Amino acid sequence: GGHMAGPEDDARGAVAQASVLEKDLKDLERLLKADQAAVAAANGGAAGGESARIKQSLRTVLRKLMEAYFNPLNVHKREMRSLLGLLRVALQRHAEIFTGSSTFCVRTFAHLLPLLTCAGLSESVTDTIVWTLCQLSSQLSNAGDPKTFAALCVGIAELVEDVAQVLEIHSCAPGHPHGHGAVLCCFGEAMRRMCDDAGPDTPPQSERPDGRGSGRKPANGESRVLDVSRHTRDVAPVRVDGLAVEVGGSEAAERVATVACKLLTHALRVGPHVTTGFVSPATARAVSHIVASPAYADRALRRAAVATLRTVFTESAALILPGETCLRAVASALFERANVDTGPAGSVEREGYDGELAACVDAVASASDIADVAACADAAATASIAVVASGEEACGANLRASALRTLRMSVAAKPALVSALPGLLPHAGSRDVADALIACLHPVFAPKVSTFTEKRRRLGGGDEV
Repeated sequence: GGHMAGPEDDARGAVAQASVLEKDLKDLERLLKADQAAVAAANGGAAGGESARIKQSLRTVLRKLMEAYFNPLNVHKREMRSLLGLLRVALQRHAEIFTGSSTFCVRTFAHLLPLLTCAGLSESVTDTIVWTLCQLSSQLSNAGDPKTFAALCVGIAELVEDVAQVLEIHSCAPGHPHGHGAVLCCFGEAMRRMCDDAGPDTPPQSERPDGRGSGRKPANGESRVLDVSRHTRDVAPVRVDGLAVEVGGSEAAERVATVACKLLTHALRVGPHVTTGFVSPATARAVSHIVASPAYADRALRRAAVATLRTVFTESAALILPGETCLRAVASALFERANVDTGPAGSVEREGYDGELAACVDAVASASDIADVAACADAAATASIAVVASGEEACGANLRASALRTLRMSVAAKPALVSALPGLLPHAGSRDVADALIACLHPVFAPKVSTFTEKRRRLGGGDEV
């Protein structure tokens, strides 16, 4: 006869499960050592079959452990940190575990991303999770499965757009650090590809109602979400809409936005040929909204967004990018930098931010066409003058040089702006400012060619034809 499980069985089961997981963690360490030995033997000319078998065992054990520990209930446990450390070792020294299975990369990614919104995560754990997510996208780009890598890139770009909207909601109603919760449904296509990889516990596409990848969100507005930690072998077929990331307040929103920006920057660097195809004008606008928003003036988020905007402009085709919007955003960030102290001169924090902002201003300005520059010339000139007028000690030399280049460009696009230049005269003792003033004023005072001579030259040219 069947046996009904009671509370005592549950308690016994929990203790047994804890000891099994403890054993699994030890197993994982043992397998990582065995894999290293097998790889060394294979390099020595032995058969590589043993190594492949060990890697499959490693995936199985890692998956079991991730389902147990990479969830919000266990996020502060010592075992979770041990597992994160072992995952780091696996990524650094056993890359084939991941490059050998694109869906395993996505599964690991899906387990880790939602953890970032848990309250009270230490900075070191957060940094390790972000590093791991970036490495997973690198391994996926090397896994020989361009469609799944493309699906991840689409998910990252859409996450940036969605979380920028959540940030905007928070900025409209400040003072609620834990209010305005949102659930983002993301990485739909990547999740579907993961589930369609015929693992033992995921139903194949044909058995699921409406398994097609029909875009980012279901039309009926409901969002049934894949729970990556639940085995679905014995339950009804699921429809996978994506990964749910709960964003409980403004702090969580800023953390997710920072990570989304870092992931997009990383994806653009490791797979620009794929990623640039999925960076739309909406993605660039979302990033520039974060760059321009005064709410994040002094935070990691602003720096991450500035780096992303720079990379988007460096890697993508300028034709599809909203040059005017992005130029206004960098002008706003420049102006704010002139008025915000980001730390003592020479500090790593300040030098890093100033260098990143200078590179971003240069990238956006050089990719924008003359019409966009003319449209933003007032804001750009005002911001550039403010940066230079704040003094040589107030910001990095590269940012000051970038501001002067932007000023020359703005005045060239809109000559009437020479009327704003007297504000720089008190600083004309500096060689760089003097040079910029001369370059800006030269066209105004340059002798004009007489229109009569000009007309004769044109007519003369016409006669020769």
